[in-house]
Amino acid sequence: MSEMLPEMFDAAAGELAQGMEDGAGAYAQFIEETAEKEEQCIGNEMSADADAAKAINAIGEKAGQDAGDVTDVADAAGSGVPGETAGGPDGTGVTAGGDGGGLTPDALVDSNGWAPQERDLEFLGQDPEQLQWLAERSAPMGMTPEEYQEFRSSMLDAARQDGIDPDTLDVRAQGSAANYYASDKKLFDVDQINQDPDAASRLREWFGDSTDYPAHHMFDSRYKLGLDSDPSDYDINISSTDMVDRARAIWDAQAAAGNPYDGSFLQGHEYVNKDVAADAFPALDQWKETWSSRLNRDVSWAVFHSGGPPNELLSDGSGLSVHFRDSDWIIHAPEKS
Repeated sequence: MSEMLPEMFDAAAGELAQGMEDGAGAYAQFIEETAEKEEQCIGNEMSADADAAKAINAIGEKAGQDAGDVTDVADAAGSGVPGETAGGPDGTGVTAGGDGGGLTPDALVDSNGWAPQERDLEFLGQDPEQLQWLAERSAPMGMTPEEYQEFRSSMLDAARQDGIDPDTLDVRAQGSAANYYASDKKLFDVDQINQDPDAASRLREWFGDSTDYPAHHMFDSRYKLGLDSDPSDYDINISSTDMVDRARAIWDAQAAAGNPYDGSFLQGHEYVNKDVAADAFPALDQWKETWSSRLNRDVSWAVFHSGGPPNELLSDGSGLSVHFRDSDWIIHAPEKS
């Protein structure tokens, strides 16, 4: 028996060594397979993330296309009064925020859900690219982005020439060129349009047999229908108490000299009498004349106290008002102290 013990120990040791070797091999294979599965999972997750990113990009591209496809703007032609905010009696439908904000696609749809089509652009002589610039706040209707930048910078230069610090000014665009659809002051009243034979003929040329009309006039629509003799204009509201005070001093001096201005100092929406404003700020008035000629559209500007025009909406939210709104097209904001 004792002679067999060494052989038995050797056999047991060999089996143990083989078992350990087999176990190590199996464990290594398990680790390798596990790593491969982990890599496959990570690859699947990365693929899913990439697919999700593609889907998000596709949604973004579609939203941008939709924004570019919807079309048209508000009409403020020939009023001579700073333009009212468009999109409804309380200015809803135009959603944008602050200096450099952008109109959302909703703002390019009228309050009754009407949205312009290719037919409408053709009649109105409008370009889809122009409407995209409007939505992006790159340029108001009737201007290119390059023209708008020059329009803006030359206005601030004119203010400096008149001794006004631009950092104290709040300048906003109102009316059709900025707000797309006109206010309730200019509803798209088909019965009224049909009272004018020429306008009625143009309306049929525009819409044919369709009775799907917008709720409001839009940029140049009254002009294209022959209801207005001039195309839509640009309404610029400048809010600066310093400018109001300077104009008041000239107003009072003229009255004291026995040569008063006509009318009242503060007029509709509480803007400064335009005659005294032109005398107080001649460079700005010349800027208006220059750009009116260049754009073949009237450029009007009005001066208000720094707080802007008063809120003139009725308690139910109806009425016309040009008070400050988050949706305003802000051309230039005052420097914050």
